[in-house]
Amino acid sequence: MKKIKKLINNNKMNVLLITISFIAFITGGIAIGWIKSFIVIGLIDFFLFGWPVVTKKIKKTNKKTTSSNKKTTNYKNGTKKNNSHKKTKSNTKNSSKTTSPKKGSIKKKKTLKIILIVIFSIGIVSLLAGFLFFFMIAKNAPNFDPDKLYKKESTILYDSEGKIIAKLGIEKREKISYDDLPEVLIDAIIATEDSRFFQHNGFDLPRFLKASFGQVTGASGAGGASTITMQLVKNSFTSTIDSGWEGIKRKFTDIYMSIFKVEKSYTKKEILEFYVNSYYLGSGAHGVEQAAITYFGKSAKDLNLAEASLIAGLFQAPNTYSPLNDVEAATKRRKTVLNLMERHGYITKEEKDIANAITIESLLTEKKGTGQEYMDFIDTVVEEVKLKTKHNPYTVPMEIYTTMDRKQQDHVNKIMSGETFKWENDVVDAGVSVVNTQTGAITAIGAGRHRTGEGTFNNATMIKKQIGSSAKPLYDYGPGIEYNNWSTFTPWTDEPYNYNDTKKTEVFNWDGGYEGWMTSRYALTYSRNIPALKAFQKVKNNNTYKFVTTLGLSPELDGTFIHEAHALGGYNGENPLSMAAAYAAFANEGYYIQPYSFTKIVYRESDEVYEHKYVETKAMSEETAYMVNDMLVSTAGYALFQFGNVNGYKYAAKTGTTNFTEDDKKKFNLPYNAINDLWVIGMTDEYSIGVWYGYDRINKDYVSKFGNAYHSAVFQAVAKGTFTRSTNIKKPNNVVSVEVERGWMEAYLPSKYTPANLRVTELFKKGTEPTIVSKRFSQLDNVINLDGKKENGNTVKLTWDPIKEPDAINETYLKGIFNKMFTKPAYQESNLKARIDWNTKYMGDIVYDIYVLGSNGELQLLGTTNETSASIPIYSTKEPITYVVKSAYSIFKSNASSGSSITVNFDGQSSIIYSQLNGDPNASVPVNTFYNDPGVTVYENGVVVTPSSSSKTYRNTDTDKEIDSIDFSKPGNYTITYRVTFSDYTKTHVRTLKVVG
Repeated sequence: MKKIKKLINNNKMNVLLITISFIAFITGGIAIGWIKSFIVIGLIDFFLFGWPVVTKKIKKTNKKTTSSNKKTTNYKNGTKKNNSHKKTKSNTKNSSKTTSPKKGSIKKKKTLKIILIVIFSIGIVSLLAGFLFFFMIAKNAPNFDPDKLYKKESTILYDSEGKIIAKLGIEKREKISYDDLPEVLIDAIIATEDSRFFQHNGFDLPRFLKASFGQVTGASGAGGASTITMQLVKNSFTSTIDSGWEGIKRKFTDIYMSIFKVEKSYTKKEILEFYVNSYYLGSGAHGVEQAAITYFGKSAKDLNLAEASLIAGLFQAPNTYSPLNDVEAATKRRKTVLNLMERHGYITKEEKDIANAITIESLLTEKKGTGQEYMDFIDTVVEEVKLKTKHNPYTVPMEIYTTMDRKQQDHVNKIMSGETFKWENDVVDAGVSVVNTQTGAITAIGAGRHRTGEGTFNNATMIKKQIGSSAKPLYDYGPGIEYNNWSTFTPWTDEPYNYNDTKKTEVFNWDGGYEGWMTSRYALTYSRNIPALKAFQKVKNNNTYKFVTTLGLSPELDGTFIHEAHALGGYNGENPLSMAAAYAAFANEGYYIQPYSFTKIVYRESDEVYEHKYVETKAMSEETAYMVNDMLVSTAGYALFQFGNVNGYKYAAKTGTTNFTEDDKKKFNLPYNAINDLWVIGMTDEYSIGVWYGYDRINKDYVSKFGNAYHSAVFQAVAKGTFTRSTNIKKPNNVVSVEVERGWMEAYLPSKYTPANLRVTELFKKGTEPTIVSKRFSQLDNVINLDGKKENGNTVKLTWDPIKEPDAINETYLKGIFNKMFTKPAYQESNLKARIDWNTKYMGDIVYDIYVLGSNGELQLLGTTNETSASIPIYSTKEPITYVVKSAYSIFKSNASSGSSITVNFDGQSSIIYSQLNGDPNASVPVNTFYNDPGVTVYENGVVVTPSSSSKTYRNTDTDKEIDSIDFSKPGNYTITYRVTFSDYTKTHVRTLKVVG
């Protein structure tokens, strides 16, 4: 025992290496096999133990040989004694030099051994960890049961009231044996999915390492590492989780089951047969046989290269590449498959080109519907369940409690099918989403008019379209109210304008014109593009980004910047569901809820429960939400025209329209007024509806045109079965309604005299409302230095100093205002001119109205002048006369000054006589009508008196002859001349009279 201890103490390093080697051998034997483990450990131990021994022996042998040769040489030359003496001296002298290198070499070897031991130990620990990991994987891996590939319990879906909608998983399936598979289909699948399928044991290590390295380095096209066997396992027995610890466990579970449970129990042909029969391949087809029947109306054994390559491409993403869903995507995918087949030597380039030349449309059989009444909603649920749980309801039995409102869904179904709505034509399509505003629950879905099976493209949830003007509340006015404290009044100028890009691209309104000054409410209601862009530019870009992304939208980024086209919805893009959910926040006190289609899942095989709890995210303040919603209520009536009335209810809404590029118009020969996508998003505090209307592809024969109102008609039809009352949102305490005056670039309170058509009530956040009264229509100043003196004769002359010209009509002042309001000189001038023209038409110039104060205290207007003096006839000098002069506009009189007054005194002795022609001085009477001549009245000091003499003569002006009387029996033109005399006063008056036939 002591010898053993001594041996161990003297060889600690070697004993440690032997122990580690033994552990490594055992671990390696379990992990990779005993023979492989023995070879690997043996080679490592030889390098650590054997190689140093062999090297040492070789050196020893070489040393003896060298020494022997030296002795022989010395004996021959007879110099043995002397050489020996020299050698001894030399060795003595240099002993220190020969010893040092030997010690350094030993040190180096020892260090190397320690490094190797550390590396070896890390390797052993890694192997042990790997062993434990695989032990865990093996213990928890499910059993591979081929029967479960085809026979599964169905998934049951319930509506919002707990009633069954449908059962999934009881699919129509036609199986095919390996022997009946055409070689061209096998080749296509192998080339595309697993080119080394027949060589590996279920796990392709080189491919796995290559893909892993590519994914770590971020290389594009790194691809996946799943073999056909692994895909079979993942699709039917594990899950689709790809990330995190769960993703790693799932991947290695796939590897373990593929190697030890599938490949060891089944032949490659059997595995491939499982694979082609178990996969869902889109449009309701399970397995290649059913897919061939569904798409081409034939058995899989009869497929040609063009057809087989299309089906092989479906395994990666059946819904995406289904030819009944997206021919363009299916065509691109088939091209990829054919390229891979050529690369791996299954087909020639000529065969590839021939197959590519055959259009997919020409291969497809007649499209058939799914027959499932609620498939639009079911597909929405299935996609969300797959996204959230990584499990497919078609292959994993579940009980899914959905949010579908059966009544609403039935209503939408009838609209989409044309049962209750007359569509524009048979080609146009639409997408509809209905969301509960308060909970975010999806209650109804219209996925499209031309869907042909389960899992096909969903217009309500999958499109990524430009949203046009429906972006304006989201990207422009909403962020401005939230972050810049704008009001619904905040003024803008609609004028020629451009983006801030390098080209300074000009922006146009939908009507090609400009309307000058307007409020935010007006700009949104009438969907003016220029104010919207200006609003977008006024808000910090990162604030806008925060605002819209919190609302679940997906803006495009130019670096970290949202490009300006977002102001007008010019980005790709959104869908009816994302838009309905975003708008719902405006009617939900600013809270955004990500829309969802189910509340709970119960896994039928394990009774495990997955619950979805919706989360409210504060996207904006309650004040912002209320103010935007209020503007959208104003917008709804105008934007939807005759379709704005929904059961008599009030609601909020905005439309959106996108245009084609000029290049597309030329390329597809589209009419000048062709438009692309049309949107309506509208909501009450109960429900939010998103509608997209348009065409799947550009076609000159089927295209929407400017003025098309079908999108509004679709929205109205959906809303009639959704909106049960008017929107009813309580105004927050921090929002105030204030009447303001229109027309300036600042909010002012209206004055007492502001016209009704220039008053508007708008919303402000408390503390930001205006407090200054507008001076535009303030009461004018009174004249000063008013004086009055009697002149010779019967007149009084009044004089005064003029008032200062008000700013409201002062051209210099207005020019300064309009230069601030508008950006372009030409438009500054044109809008200044427009304001001056308005002033001229509705206000006029500054004039002075002259009144006389009557004995009853009332003012009687005597006349108006734009001068600073006036001669006024007087009719009596018995009493003093009080005159009042008011500053006023010649047309707009409401804000005339209160008036300056002066009283003129007379001697009261002389009489003032004057006469007055009564009635119309230019009279007109019909033929055969009696004319009662009102005559002339004479006054003395304001009292009617009888003239001392008077006469009246008639003249026919048609013949220019005096006549005795007027002939009323026929048409004619006459004059009546009156001559009056009273005391020394004489006066002649003339009246024209026309007898009309």
